[in-house]
Amino acid sequence: MYKPISSLPYAIGVRPDGRECISCTLGGMLSGEFLYDPRDPAAKEAALKAFDEYAIGLRHSIEDNLGRRLTDKEIHRGLEHVEDEDPMTRTKVKAERDALFAPPPDTRNWAERKLDEHKAAKKRERDPQGAFLEEQVERLAAKKAEEERRAALAASPRRQKVVAHATAEKLAALFDPTLPASEIRGADHRLRLAKQGDLRVYAKEANEFYARHEQRLQEQSAPVRQTFQVWGERLKKSQSRFELPVADIMEAGNDPYATEEERAMAAALRQHQQQGDRTP
Repeated sequence: MYKPISSLPYAIGVRPDGRECISCTLGGMLSGEFLYDPRDPAAKEAALKAFDEYAIGLRHSIEDNLGRRLTDKEIHRGLEHVEDEDPMTRTKVKAERDALFAPPPDTRNWAERKLDEHKAAKKRERDPQGAFLEEQVERLAAKKAEEERRAALAASPRRQKVVAHATAEKLAALFDPTLPASEIRGADHRLRLAKQGDLRVYAKEANEFYARHEQRLQEQSAPVRQTFQVWGERLKKSQSRFELPVADIMEAGNDPYATEEERAMAAALRQHQQQGDRTP
């Protein structure tokens, strides 16, 4: 059986259809899934080779961008990102994001809610076993409905593409040294949106991130870009070549650096002038 030579860890899971899946784990998240039939040794070997090729390419891409090797800790957790939000701001932002996934509000008025609570309490007094079973039936039905809702979401081709995009963005964020910790939490939030939330909200927040990131890169790269501009001007100047000034045509005959062509032109001009002087 093929043994991967890449140093990235991987996990093997079982899908509902019976197939197994090799998933690359990098920075604490799963990526690069490779499915195979566990009953077919050749299929598993092919999946392991595919994982290995993917993992080697992924690691090289990240390390080329960083300009150094990843540490073992970074392979498992991602880079260290500078914290840029105080605890109060983090709590506020988290509450705002969680609110996007909160269940619909109870539209009943206070009297209706109290009446329903009173009826439920009376039923538990009269028939504890029956009330318990009814509550469990409702709970299990709600759980099944939620599972079906999530399955329907996951089956959407458009959502699958958005999830793939959000997953790649989260992985890139984990190994981007220019990003602060708040943007890593933002990538987590967008991945949750991609899987469970409103895709239009995802698109809006993704583009807001790109705008922030562009501004951040502009600011961080300004000194470097200025340096490159200076060096570019120096390089351009170094590529120029000096040429002797063109000889004064009237003085070419006496100029030791004049070319034969310049001397010939000077002689022709003098001859022309002499002919003109002799013309009555």
